[in-house]
Amino acid sequence: IHVAATMVFHLSLTNSAGSTVYADTVAVASRAPQNFSLEQNYPNPFNPTTNIIFKLPAETMVRLTVYTLLGQEVITLVNQRLPAGTYPVPFDSRNLSTGTYFYTLVSGDYAETRRMVVVK
Repeated sequence: IHVAATMVFHLSLTNSAGSTVYADTVAVASRAPQNFSLEQNYPNPFNPTTNIIFKLPAETMVRLTVYTLLGQEVITLVNQRLPAGTYPVPFDSRNLSTGTYFYTLVSGDYAETRRMVVVK
């Protein structure tokens, strides 16, 4: 689930006749995030899938878990050591009821919780 540290772009220019007049590949290095962060899932509300994105400034153990309103664990989406970077995590709610859920990112001393709504 790790987003690569280098992004590659393929560029090409064509003339009005449709012939390629210039082509190149450019690699752009991306920097590691400066801080931990847990973004709001998108879309929200959602049905049936959404994306949860979190950022890590350094390699660390990460746990991303979804909970019900009553604090019952629904699923652990991530539970592993990850290098610094930005991580998009897809979440599928097909087995859940309509309602409000929480997702929590815990990494070392950092913890953050956000709310998401499943609409069926």
